[in-house]
Amino acid sequence: MFFKLRNIISVSLVVLVLLMMSYCGNDSSTQTKTELTSTKGYLNHGDSAHYVGMDQCKLCHQDIYNTFIETGMGKSFDNASKMKSSAKFEKHTAIYDKASDFYYHPFWDKDSLMILEFRLQGKDTVYKRIEKVDYIIGSGQHTNSHIQNVNGYYNQMPMTYYTQQGKWDMPPGFENGFNTRFSRKIGLECMSCHNSFPEFVKALKTNMQEVPNGN
Repeated sequence: MFFKLRNIISVSLVVLVLLMMSYCGNDSSTQTKTELTSTKGYLNHGDSAHYVGMDQCKLCHQDIYNTFIETGMGKSFDNASKMKSSAKFEKHTAIYDKASDFYYHPFWDKDSLMILEFRLQGKDTVYKRIEKVDYIIGSGQHTNSHIQNVNGYYNQMPMTYYTQQGKWDMPPGFENGFNTRFSRKIGLECMSCHNSFPEFVKALKTNMQEVPNGN
C-alpha cells in the first residue's frame, strides 16, 4: 500500500513539473513573440512611423508596383489630361440641372480640361463661370469624376462621365436639388479609397468665398 502511494505521489510530482515547464515555456514564447511583434515584426506600429507612399514601396517591390498601376485602383487618380480622361467630348455636349437651373459643358482649352457653368434666359446666356479641372478620379472602367484644387483644398466638380453608359451627367449626390457646384470638399474617406492616405494640415481654413447662385 505504501509502495503504491509513493508511486502515485511520484507520478503526480512528475506531471506537476511537466505542467510548470510547459506553462513557463509558453509564457516565454508568448513574451518573445510579443516583443518581436512590437519591436521588429511591425515597424509601422512605432510612434515615429509615417506613410511613405507607393514610390517608396516600389524601391523594394518593383514587380508588385508594376502590376498594381495597371489595375483599376492603380489608375483611379491622376492629373486631368487627355490620356487620363475616358470621356467623349462633343461641341454641344451639355447637361442640365433642373433644380438649380444650371447647365454644364466640358471642353478642352489646349491641354487643360475646363467645365463651363452657365444659365440661359430664353436663348441668351445670362450667367457663366469657367473652372479648370485639376484631377480626374476614377479609372474610367465605370466613371470619371473631376476634382479642382483650390488653395490646397480639393473640391468635387459638378460633372461626371459614366463610361459604361457613354454619357455625361451629374455626379452621385449632386442630383435632386443637392448640387453643391464647385464647393464640395473631398475628405479623408474619399481620398484614401481612391488615391492614397493624404497628409492633412490641421487648423487651416480656406479663403475661398462661396459664389452666389448666378449672381
